[in-house]
Amino acid sequence: MNREIDWIPVEVSDGMFSNEYSVVLKNLQDKLSLYVDKSLVRKDKDGSTFLKVYIIIKDDNKRVGLLPSETFETSSRWVELV
Repeated sequence: MNREIDWIPVEVSDGMFSNEYSVVLKNLQDKLSLYVDKSLVRKDKDGSTFLKVYIIIKDDNKRVGLLPSETFETSSRWVELV
């Protein structure tokens, strides 16, 4: 399996615990939400936030990523990315 790391844009807010964020990301169909460890989120100086994911499949038409935890909407860690 060929994997590469990518940082995808997300919206973050405080999670249930002090070491986590509540994250919302946009995939091809919807917005998805999940909790992640704060160490997996990068905040840029301009205020943009990004989540670290593994890209498993990448071709001209599709990118499939493996998220750090399951989303509430799909109960899956797999997501097709924009």
